[in-house]
Amino acid sequence: MDILFEAIGYLAGLFIAVAFLPQTIKTFKTKDVQGLSRITYSIYCLGIFGWIIYGFYIKSVQIALFNSISFCCSFPILLMTFKYKK
Repeated sequence: MDILFEAIGYLAGLFIAVAFLPQTIKTFKTKDVQGLSRITYSIYCLGIFGWIIYGFYIKSVQIALFNSISFCCSFPILLMTFKYKK
């Protein structure tokens, strides 16, 4: 039963981690950031970065790995809001 819950944890982490991937791809292609909130992405990236640090601190592969993936998908969007927002 433990292996089932581990698998569920990894699957859930993967889904959350790649949730921003479609937005990241779309934003890279269109350069359209008008509907995106810079404040929201700033707060989100800070929170995710905190989770990454915490994951390393408690030696949790799931927390560190999946939050790192989330950060890699959301931080570029934050950068694009500074570059392309009028």
